Amino acid sequence: MFKINEKPTIKDIARLSNSSIATVSRVLNNVDYPVSNELRESILKVAKELNYKPNIYGRMLKGGQSKEIGLLIPNISNPFYSELVSGVERICIKRGYTPIICSSYNDKKLEKKHLDTLLMKKVDGILASIIGDSADIIREMKLENSKYVLFDQNHNDDSCYSISYDFENSGFIAASYLLNQGLEKIAFLSTPFDRKSRQEIFEGFKRAFRLKGKTFSEDYLIVEGLPENEIEQNAEIQNGIHLTKIMLQKIGKPEAIVAINDITALGVIQELANRKITVPDDISLISFDDIPLAEMVTPKLTTVRQPAFQIGKIGANMLIDRIENMYEGKKSIIIEPELIVRKTVMEKE
Repeated sequence: MFKINEKPTIKDIARLSNSSIATVSRVLNNVDYPVSNELRESILKVAKELNYKPNIYGRMLKGGQSKEIGLLIPNISNPFYSELVSGVERICIKRGYTPIICSSYNDKKLEKKHLDTLLMKKVDGILASIIGDSADIIREMKLENSKYVLFDQNHNDDSCYSISYDFENSGFIAASYLLNQGLEKIAFLSTPFDRKSRQEIFEGFKRAFRLKGKTFSEDYLIVEGLPENEIEQNAEIQNGIHLTKIMLQKIGKPEAIVAINDITALGVIQELANRKITVPDDISLISFDDIPLAEMVTPKLTTVRQPAFQIGKIGANMLIDRIENMYEGKKSIIIEPELIVRKTVMEKE
């Protein structure tokens, strides 16, 4: 019937199913048009037998949609972003879109390259967690008339569609909880504040001290990243180990530690265990995100929840609603933090 490498077309399906090209097109594109169940099943059966695959680029030229969305994230190996991707995929499957996942691995040049590729491919929209200059990236997406939603970071642009998280309040909640347990010598461990969210968490952390009438010593602020030649796939665990070594050398054992995220906290626990320092008996520990691993480790991690899966679902629905000109909600959605108390903080008796 077909020559080698010759692809079946809608015309072939129409001929073999004794129907018109227009009817076949409507059935394959699931258009709301009256077609008998018998004819619909016949068309779909022929399409399956021929292993027919639609020409996406032809569809784009005709209708302007690829049914693809770009998903730009810092690091797919981080469980937080893996959960977020799962939320996005769940909605995409339900609504008939395919996500194209691009991980920048915290490299601003690679992030820009991924963005250019997605814009060149003419995806229907872009979901992005930006590590570079958000103003430049927003400007570029607007110039290309791209539908977009930013997530995971707060932005100053009021015209920007975004779903974010109250990072400042999460830092306040974490520090307040420790202070309420009578813990005052608290170390704050973080990679550099090149992401706005980290700075916001620290600002909330300091606000808790001020409201309690306490002074936070800058000696207890440990902010440093791994040297580039030491960065591996599990970089954030390695960062936790690295930051803990610096902390112990600089200030000795604090009463408690606030780690910038759960993965960093796992590195902290590992390094403390290597030195026979136990959590929470010797040092209390709290972090942020509430990834699935947080309740699987021993001791189970006390953390401030940032619901990645839910953020992914909300962001995907917002973007697809924008693509389909259905979105009527707020431009900016803020998710409030939630303290999850487990076993890594020594509570008052």
